[in-house]
Amino acid sequence: MKSIIQSGRTRFVFNGWTVVLLTLLAGIGAGLLVGQWASQARSPVSLLEIPLHAESAVYAEDGFTLGSTRLEEDLDSFFFFDGLTGELKVLAFSPRTNKFMAEFSRQVVEDFELDKQIKNPRFMVVTGLVDMIDTDGSFRWGDSVFYVLEQNSGKVACYGVQLPPNLRSSEKKVYGGKLVGLDKTKVRKVRIRGKE
Repeated sequence: MKSIIQSGRTRFVFNGWTVVLLTLLAGIGAGLLVGQWASQARSPVSLLEIPLHAESAVYAEDGFTLGSTRLEEDLDSFFFFDGLTGELKVLAFSPRTNKFMAEFSRQVVEDFELDKQIKNPRFMVVTGLVDMIDTDGSFRWGDSVFYVLEQNSGKVACYGVQLPPNLRSSEKKVYGGKLVGLDKTKVRKVRIRGKE
């Protein structure tokens, strides 16, 4: 079946193959336009950009917690909480030197002032990203804080890392920073099973 369209002096003849060819060309054109639009949507200036990595990761089992979190833009950290000894340890890893450049540790069990009724404290640790303000300029705060919760008492404490000033520029292990208790509170105010 042929369709004839006359426009002034020009005569167009459409048969089955012509329609298929025009449809195919229109589809290719639409595909190119959508592809161009989609590639622009993934450019660095896109408002809908999705990060390809997480800022921290935590794993816990049998009273031990380990994880990683960012201390600064180019400084990652590995942390380990030993539920048997109550020690929280943070190791700063530099991608520039491919080495652990600093170590910060603290016995956090003492900070919780636990009742003698709690014979087997149970802890959980998570991290958060905070942009803290330096108060005196002698050190700078790391970007991450560590929240430690004792499950029986409902007490939680927050710890931050004071980074030594020469940590980023040093080629050797750096000493002088510390893991500081920032604040503590109770998240559970009611007594459970005769415990605080």
